[in-house]
Amino acid sequence: METGTVDFSKEGGVARITISNESRRNAISLRMWEKLRDALADANDDRNIQVVMLRGAGDKAFSAGADISEFQLVRSTPEQIATYEGVCMQVQRALEYLGKPAIAAIGGICYGGGLNLAMACDVRLAADTAAFCVPAAKLGIGYSLDEVLVLGTKIGRSAVADLLLSGLPLPAHEALLAGIVQRVWPASSFWERADAYIAAIAGNAPLSMAAIKRSIATMRTTVSDSERAEIARLVAACDASADFREGQEAFREKRRPRFTGR
Repeated sequence: METGTVDFSKEGGVARITISNESRRNAISLRMWEKLRDALADANDDRNIQVVMLRGAGDKAFSAGADISEFQLVRSTPEQIATYEGVCMQVQRALEYLGKPAIAAIGGICYGGGLNLAMACDVRLAADTAAFCVPAAKLGIGYSLDEVLVLGTKIGRSAVADLLLSGLPLPAHEALLAGIVQRVWPASSFWERADAYIAAIAGNAPLSMAAIKRSIATMRTTVSDSERAEIARLVAACDASADFREGQEAFREKRRPRFTGR
């Protein structure tokens, strides 16, 4: 019986996607992976959304990873494994190529597939009570090349080796040193500070952020001429936009800019 779901809401230019399966520490079922994929597609298509926030329900877990209890039903044959991993990779690529920033707010444990999900985001914020782990080697689970590459381009070869080979958890302050997270705040004020950080990003120029994200996405591959040309077009669109002018005017007038994405 499936117990988890994915909650999706939009407010103030922010799409909030919540992994909700608290009885299993927000473990993600195949159906939940599909819902995550659909929610990201919705957020990407909505011009009113400037930033996407991912979190887990409650304060104890971002996500414990894939819902292993359903593996015998959905991940026991080569065909099922290919389908399952394909959906997971669709979610990770949707985050990587999302046309707006994706921020993971991590208030508790972040393990396995949950860590993969968080690492596909642009920035990870963590409470000082959070912990990070990839126990695949302890479960006999193989990590695909794409999954390793997502990790490797974010934190480097040795840090990936530490995570995958040891299967040991890292507390938040060590995860910060390893580059897994970018900000660590006390649990008592974490959600308030995370909301303020995300609101600040939501107030930035959408075209600028889209160009930055597209440039970052090319960092894990050799940049082709077509990619370089595409990024040049995105940057040129920023320079020619009304938002570019609005940003300068707001700076001069010492006020918050009112960006429109045009």
